[in-house]
Amino acid sequence: MRFLITGASRGIGARLATHYETIGHDVFRASRSTACNVTQPDSVEFFLESVHSLDVVINCAGIASMNHFLLMSPDKARDIMATNFLGTFNVCQQAARLLKGSSCPRIINFSSVAVPLALEGEAVYAASKAAVETFTKIIAKELSPWGIKVNCIGPNPIYTDLIKNVPEDKLEKVIGMQAIKRPGLVDDIINIVDWLIRPESYFVTGQVIYLGGV
Repeated sequence: MRFLITGASRGIGARLATHYETIGHDVFRASRSTACNVTQPDSVEFFLESVHSLDVVINCAGIASMNHFLLMSPDKARDIMATNFLGTFNVCQQAARLLKGSSCPRIINFSSVAVPLALEGEAVYAASKAAVETFTKIIAKELSPWGIKVNCIGPNPIYTDLIKNVPEDKLEKVIGMQAIKRPGLVDDIINIVDWLIRPESYFVTGQVIYLGGV
């Protein structure tokens, strides 16, 4: 299978890319280090010029900033929305045409438990991810004539660079809100992705799957 994974220079994206490369799949790693800025449609288009077909698109690129919304600068708010929502939009729009020829086309977007938990200090981040969830549900319908299945994963705290500056007591509070009270693992993400990309999961689309039981 041929994968496009964004945010693939570090964190969850890098781990997913390495996993699927290791088991023999072709992976196109999209990140700023590979001259693909997901916030810029032209950059995404240029990156995909040499890619003639895809089976799976995984949108991992994202940024976060914890702050009371009254203290959040407009520039930072725009950056978060541009990367998390518009980045997902740009990649889905550009990559959809490459998925049409696949026998098992999949798009997997990323949200966060910050949405259902309505976490204080994450108003803008959660809003950007809520936009991704709504976007996922609607394009699942719009892309269904081509057999493209679109779903969304909402991780709980996973120890990557994205949350390295979050205070430990804040992370423990979030984990305490879960039914399963432990941090998430990248292996948990891989398990869900593996299931979603199976041919047998063709009947699953437009769904948001949260980790940890929130």
